[in-house]
Amino acid sequence: MPRYNNLRDDDYTGVAPPSGIATPGGAYTATATDSPAPTPNATAAPTDAAAAMPPAAAPQSETSEQSAPSFAARAAHWAKALIIGEAAAADELPTDVHGLISAALSHNVGPIYSGDGSDGEVPVLASQRRTKGTLGWFDGVWIPVVLNIWGVILFLRMGWLVGQAGILVGIVIITLANTITTLTTLSLSALCSSGEVKDGGAYYLISRALGPAYGGTIGVLLFLGQTVALAMYVIGFAESLYDYLQKLIGFDYLTVSDDVDVIVFGVVTMIAVLLISFVGIGFVQRMQTVLFGVLVVSFAAVAIGAFLPMLPNLTSNARRGFVGYWAILGDTAWADVPKDLIPKNRQPATVLSNMMPDFSTDPDTMISHDFFTVFSIIFPAVTGIMAGANLSGDLKNPGSAIPKGTLLGIVVAYIVYVGFVFIVGLTCIRCVGVGCPGVGQHADAAWARSVANTKFEPTGGLSYNKLIVADIAVWDGFVYLGCFAATLSSALASITGAPRILMRVARDGIFPCRACCKLFAKGYCVSDEPYVALALTFCIGTGCVLLGKIDLVAPIISNFFIMSYAITNYACFVVSRTRSTMFRPAFTWYNEWLSLFSAVLCIVVMVMMSVGMAIGSLVIGFVIFKLLQCIHQPHPGPGGEPKISWGGQVDNETTFVAALDAIAATQRVLPHARTFRPRFLVMSGSPCVLDTTCALDAIYVINV
Repeated sequence: MPRYNNLRDDDYTGVAPPSGIATPGGAYTATATDSPAPTPNATAAPTDAAAAMPPAAAPQSETSEQSAPSFAARAAHWAKALIIGEAAAADELPTDVHGLISAALSHNVGPIYSGDGSDGEVPVLASQRRTKGTLGWFDGVWIPVVLNIWGVILFLRMGWLVGQAGILVGIVIITLANTITTLTTLSLSALCSSGEVKDGGAYYLISRALGPAYGGTIGVLLFLGQTVALAMYVIGFAESLYDYLQKLIGFDYLTVSDDVDVIVFGVVTMIAVLLISFVGIGFVQRMQTVLFGVLVVSFAAVAIGAFLPMLPNLTSNARRGFVGYWAILGDTAWADVPKDLIPKNRQPATVLSNMMPDFSTDPDTMISHDFFTVFSIIFPAVTGIMAGANLSGDLKNPGSAIPKGTLLGIVVAYIVYVGFVFIVGLTCIRCVGVGCPGVGQHADAAWARSVANTKFEPTGGLSYNKLIVADIAVWDGFVYLGCFAATLSSALASITGAPRILMRVARDGIFPCRACCKLFAKGYCVSDEPYVALALTFCIGTGCVLLGKIDLVAPIISNFFIMSYAITNYACFVVSRTRSTMFRPAFTWYNEWLSLFSAVLCIVVMVMMSVGMAIGSLVIGFVIFKLLQCIHQPHPGPGGEPKISWGGQVDNETTFVAALDAIAATQRVLPHARTFRPRFLVMSGSPCVLDTTCALDAIYVINV
């Protein structure tokens, strides 16, 4: 069966069509048959050796010569596209080529592959190819995005954010994080609207825009970021479950300590999430819709409960740090709260008490917090923007669904976050208990060591009651259910999204280990589930769960995601700046210089969060990039074609654009008598650097 890689007009003339097929002007055209029938216009019947290149037809009229090749080329292209599963439905094709397509499909062509390995892609049977998705922008993008953003940080660290940074600086942190994600979404939208989007999400977009070196780098970083994020969501679920069981049963710890309890709960939760993911992406999507409804109910419970500090008891709520709006505003209701619970310098006399920051040292982790350490812990709360892009293979129209669903998800999630900041900031106090700093004392490292040694840690307040929103709610059960829903939904999105990224990278075969690529590229069941990649995701995630603390895992996630966002923005800038022929975005609400600014902003923020982690992330990304660049960099001369035919060679395009700019700049240089150089345009052929004679001849002609 001939391969229709390069359709040429003279490839399809001189061969008789299948019976019953009429061609324009009476000209005969070729089909994908193995033994073409003789034609009256041909001098001889084609032999087996000439099957791929049939003999030219006898001269026809001018009309038939112009129309027949075009028809034949299009018909053969449709036949090939339908065979490999890339064409539209048959009823969308012209009726005069149905016989041609049927004839092509009637032959025993054997297994059809989406890639045969010639382009570096691991061969995948057509039966394993993912069918066209069925999810829209709402259920396939918006719900996964908001469920990932409304995750563990919203319930377990939003009160802590206000306790450390205050209301004003807390809003600045949330706004800065959302600014990065919004600018990245604009770049991502431009990339995904520039062509066909398959499974693999952001990796697929970057690799097809900039080539395997950039694409492979962001693919690995996104996979690691999603996997570590899975561990953070599971730890958040374990912490909230442990806190709920303590309230319900009233125990100190079940094993040797509370930290070990959280780790045990986390490992069990990882196994449960793994088993749920084996059911498939369809079940996960249906489950996320239910979890979304639970989240909405929990938000309403918090908003209403903020006006009712007397439920269930004003004193018990005050011991946990929740005193209501009237106490913060200095109302007489404050007189009902026992004064011995709160140091004098912590009593909320006015609404300004929680407005400004009050950074302290955490007695558990001994981390002395500042603006960027708090930002590194809060930033994973907004990293769900690629949840829809990671499921691009399951979307009906990824090019329009990803921008619409992601941007709307960011806006809604930002409003909810800011609302939570005001609710907890205006109804709660920062510290409650005998361990709180006294008058004139600051919660610095010396205070944290003293508290850790004496075991007299504060028992409540924004900075130390990590689940204070449960005390604000009308019924704390709503918040616990919402926290469980948020953490589980985010964990399910990560454990289904990360393996698909790895599977897409493996199917492209860009890494040197072909055996590993084939192993992770294999899909199972009708839905093409990446079970091998899922097993690796589970192992890495379980290892991170053993850390047992969100504050230790969150900065790692922030570094991986911010670096992947920087690459995404840089990719959009490069393909837009070089005017690449592959970049024709339907989404126009972006700017190349804004993408560059966002990329630089990501790098600056990453360095400010932690210099050590930033250097580590940059080293990992640089090593992966240089490895892939060396493997796939074409060399000049015969046989120097790149191993991967998809994706752009961004370095070559950048060099080409720079050369054009330099040539244009010479037109603005005024001639000078001492530096004047004559310039001639000589048509002398290609002065190939590998052909010395050719190069010397060209130089001789130019200097004549």
